[in-house]
This record gives sequence, structure tokens and C-alpha cells, in this order.
Amino acid sequence: MKVTLVYPGITICGFNSYGRDMDSSWISHGLCSISASAKKAGFDVKLIDLRTLKNWEEFENRIKSEKPDIVGITMMSVDYNPAMKCFEIIKKINPGIVTVVGGPHPSICPNEVKDSKNIDHVITGEGEISFVELLNKISGGLKPEKIIVGKPPDINALPFVDRELFSDMEYPIATFLNRPFVTLIAGRGCRYNCNFCQPAERLIFGRKVRRRSVDNVIAELKILRDKYNFKSLLIHDDCLTEDKEWVFDFCDEYKKNKLDQPFVCQSRAEQTLYAKMRI
Repeated sequence: MKVTLVYPGITICGFNSYGRDMDSSWISHGLCSISASAKKAGFDVKLIDLRTLKNWEEFENRIKSEKPDIVGITMMSVDYNPAMKCFEIIKKINPGIVTVVGGPHPSICPNEVKDSKNIDHVITGEGEISFVELLNKISGGLKPEKIIVGKPPDINALPFVDRELFSDMEYPIATFLNRPFVTLIAGRGCRYNCNFCQPAERLIFGRKVRRRSVDNVIAELKILRDKYNFKSLLIHDDCLTEDKEWVFDFCDEYKKNKLDQPFVCQSRAEQTLYAKMRI
């Protein structure tokens, strides 16, 4: 069974934009994690990144040539329109292709996608476990429900994200960071109540913050160092420094393992951990 994942993030940067700057070079950690879990389960997974295409005609041709059995599309609110156009094109080409949507927007506003005739399944919340279960059910001839509430995984048990899904390294977010540049997510959720993120984030990840073990993160970084010789790093967590003890342990292990690449993360002004975090 052939699975194609789609990254529809062209609202800001447009078609034919991949690799030009920060917005056009981000990898989707959600899709990369979904891909890693699906590949571990034995499924064939490919990616269509709209940023690498010239236009909608090229997207249509890719669907026709790849002939996927299942297409999964991640959807942020900003990319609602291109994601929905993808579903429309897919069903026009072959109504038998099973279409799945997941990501922040369906998790927060499921009613805006659940009634679409072009979408067969909606996965809310986290998808690593539930997407693989969906693939297994479809492979077994079963017809799963349309709305699927994602099961939160043990994030230390997940395979490292499938960075090879995207075609190149990411572009640094600041001039003092050098390429090769990588991004990493160490945890899910945030304990704070800022209006910008809440309650949306809790609808996706739940109320409890889950952070990977320091050893788990260091193991991935060592692989990235050996494979890509990365020169700088962004840790994507919404507020990495909310867990002071984790940060202290991480910084100690970072240096013990001879990782000296500069890294950046998000924090809050009152969390003065900067002396400890300085490389």
C-alpha cells in the first residue's frame, strides 16, 4: 500500500520557493514523525511538498504518476485553502484514493473539515499511533470511522523523525547561525496560559507537558552530528526553559558529548538560565 504525505505550506512563500529562506525551508516535524512511524510499521511513504512544485498542474501530475492508495495532509490554519484544494484535486483524479487530514487546524476546528466530501478521515491531536492504526485497518479491508481521536504516544519510544522525507537542510533563523542547520523538538505542550497558544495547544497535546529524556535528545543530536555535521540548532519547543532541571541536565550532557554547536530556543524573560545555557 502506497502512502503519500503532502505539505501544503505555500500560503506565505508560494510555489517554487523551497530552500530560499527560513519559511520556505522548514521541515514539518509532524509529517516527519508520522513518516518515521509509518515506515517503521512497514509502509511505503513518499512526500509531495507544494513548495517544490511550479503550480497546481504539477501537483495533479504527481498524484497521477505516484498513484497513492492513501494521501495524508497536514493542515495549519494558515494553509487551510491550499490543503483543501489538494483534497479536491485528489478526489477529482481518483475518488478511490483514501484521504486523511491531521494537524493543528483539524484538531482545533474539526467541524470545519469533517463534512467535506473530499476528506475520508480526520485525525485530531497526535497522529503517530492513530495514523498507523488507520493504515493497518485499511490494509485489512476495514472501514474506520471518519473522526479519529489521536492517541498520545510515549515520545521517548517514537523513532527519530524522518528528516530524509524533505530534500535539503533547513535555513537558519538568524544570521549568527551557520548551515548546516537543524531543528529538533524535545517536548510537547506548555504549562503557561498565553492567549496566543492556549487553549489551542492543549487541544492538540493535552494539559500535561511531555518532554523527551535528555539521553533521547542527545542520542538524536549525535546522529545528526555524524550524518550532517550540523553547525547550529534550533530546539522548537514552545518554552524549553520552563523545566529548569531538564535544561541543566541537557546542557551538562551536551558538553559531555562534545556538542559545541550554538543552539537557540524559546524562553520567557523571567527564566534567567542563560549563563548555564551559554556554549
